[in-house]
Amino acid sequence: MAAVRDILSRDLQVTDDATADALVTHLVVITPPEDPIEPNPRPGIVELNLGKLVAALRDGTLMFPGSTVPWGMLLGGLAVWEDQWLAMPFHATETDAAVLWALWKTRDSRDMVSKSAVVTAVNGELSNHGRPALSPAQIESTLVRLRHLKCIETARSAVNSFWLRECVQMQYSSDRQ
Repeated sequence: MAAVRDILSRDLQVTDDATADALVTHLVVITPPEDPIEPNPRPGIVELNLGKLVAALRDGTLMFPGSTVPWGMLLGGLAVWEDQWLAMPFHATETDAAVLWALWKTRDSRDMVSKSAVVTAVNGELSNHGRPALSPAQIESTLVRLRHLKCIETARSAVNSFWLRECVQMQYSSDRQ
């Protein structure tokens, strides 16, 4: 949790433990090593699950302190995601979070969104929350960033759609002496 608090403090100027704890609870799933007794345990898995986070945001059970939009805490999740997943810095913005939020709200049962529906979905969601519309070029730039983060990718089964990835998994190992 300290690492998440540090990321939130550095990237979003949020310093309270309650927010970091809430983000960890709704974003991170940790599977410990298979055999913690062995001197050289097998790696465990740290999973960053955007689906779990978005579900909590959609249900209204999780909000970023002071945020007036539902994607506020998603921005915190993206900050953690990029810090843990990418080797080079990627400074997630509210626009990135808003576009990802609109995509999640618009996705079908296969977690896909038609590329032709993206501009309408994003600007409709922004309008619902009193935010200015984005141009198609701004949205495309954000989609490029979200692909770089591996939050979305072009669907293999429907090339005119985006597939929303739900999670990223990283292996870890114990540093026991």
